[in-house]
Amino acid sequence: MGRARAWLRVALMQKKLADYLKILVDYRDEELVDYFEPDALMMSDEAIVIVGLMVGLNVIDCNLCIKEEDLDSQQGVIDFSLYLRSSHHPNHHIQGTVSCPDSPLGLESENMNVV
Repeated sequence: MGRARAWLRVALMQKKLADYLKILVDYRDEELVDYFEPDALMMSDEAIVIVGLMVGLNVIDCNLCIKEEDLDSQQGVIDFSLYLRSSHHPNHHIQGTVSCPDSPLGLESENMNVV
């Protein structure tokens, strides 16, 4: 598992992850049938779309350590629940907001408040 994590980090630093995965997707019928289930995402047509979206990762400059000793160990889980909205108030109306900003009257009244 540590080698796979190191490979991912190197691919991100080289800005080649999308290129490497595109090669895998191009040869998936010949090479990957032994490693993936037939209904796996990597074997579906959606894999091409995902690889295309991963090209956007090339704009990020990654500087990751690949010589860490803990690449083989279980990584910690990040708790994102603190960043999510509370489900206790789903229709919470904030004072001063317009209920329908897409309508012409809603936009007009909102613009009047700005001036």
